[in-house]
Amino acid sequence: MSEHMSPLDQLYILNAELMKHGDKFTSPIVTVGGQAVHYWVVWYKDNYSEHPPIDYITSNDIDVTARNIDISVISSVLDVPVNYNDGSPPSLAILPLKNIKDGKIKTYFHKKFVNKEIFDDRHIEEPNIVDVLSSASYLTPSDFNGRKLIINTEVFHLPMENFQYTAHDKVRVLNPITCMASRFHNVTQGVKRNVVQEVSRIKALMVPVVAFIIEKFFIEEFRNGRKFLDLFVREVGKTAYRRFIVEHQIDIIKMLELIHSELSESGKFEENNHAFLTKELPNTIHQLSLQIERKKAQIHREILTKNK
Repeated sequence: MSEHMSPLDQLYILNAELMKHGDKFTSPIVTVGGQAVHYWVVWYKDNYSEHPPIDYITSNDIDVTARNIDISVISSVLDVPVNYNDGSPPSLAILPLKNIKDGKIKTYFHKKFVNKEIFDDRHIEEPNIVDVLSSASYLTPSDFNGRKLIINTEVFHLPMENFQYTAHDKVRVLNPITCMASRFHNVTQGVKRNVVQEVSRIKALMVPVVAFIIEKFFIEEFRNGRKFLDLFVREVGKTAYRRFIVEHQIDIIKMLELIHSELSESGKFEENNHAFLTKELPNTIHQLSLQIERKKAQIHREILTKNK
């Protein structure tokens, strides 16, 4: 058995510790980045007909958003040192996962919080890190306040059997829709240059996004479900992402068709939301389909012109 804790288990244990002290934070601590993607892939693992390639999904370091005023509290709660990044936005600080007192790598039941990527590559034990950010990707700090916080994030829960914990409203994770939007932004704007990895992460999020939106319609009021669906449509409908979506065969139309089919077949929304199911959502899907087809045709013409 490995004496090293997996990166995702590190995330679970650290957030469980933050939950115990959630009342000390002035603002939410939100898990973002690759770890947020991995979180949702695991959360909805039973919804996959075929599991995505784990090598591209796994992320090593832990990215969270927080306010400057809360960084010292995070450091104290986790009992790890803090190195402030005064000139490297959006990173506010780096917290190496080692004990403040003796400098040794942090452990949990004798398992170490090591940087797995470094160990696998060079067989050197280095502490993993928590990178504290002011915001995530295309978002701003204001997107983690008030109503925007609710539409962009979810309360962090632990999918671990026999692990006792109490979730806290100030310990959260980007929801699957915002995770996907973040990946689209990163790869199309050159923030992330490993295109293969980003495509794999986006495609891995397709199942969680569909399941998440459907759940919102069934668990919450209809108008709240609409907000999450509208968020998804708005993000994947951005002109800046269309070429990438086409070139990498990311089937957003199939995703919307699955959502429409599930809502229609349930019969739950037929009486009060007939127009939405029979006109509005089908029209949205149709319009997006036309946009995708136009982009396909444009790319095809470009290829023909180039090959002349």
